[in-house]
Amino acid sequence: MKLVINYDYGGYSVPKAYCVERNIDPYKTPVERNDPDYVAWVEAHADEEGHYDERWANLTVVEIPDDATDYEVLEDDGAETVIYVQNGKIIYAD
Repeated sequence: MKLVINYDYGGYSVPKAYCVERNIDPYKTPVERNDPDYVAWVEAHADEEGHYDERWANLTVVEIPDDATDYEVLEDDGAETVIYVQNGKIIYAD
């Protein structure tokens, strides 16, 4: 499964450009981090390092194994990382 996270300090938010293109209000219709359309949009608009930067969004896509039994997005002053459980072990996503 792929997830969109904020890779830098400042905080996670759905890019305004994505919302305008899809004609959605993220406050009324939440965009899930693992929505395949959203993940594909971020990947398509990312730079060569895999990052998408907008004024309030510094996004990247991370992938966790499909057989992961659970995951959590951890936040430190806006910068996020993902941990997941696989075979009973806690692993940090790359």
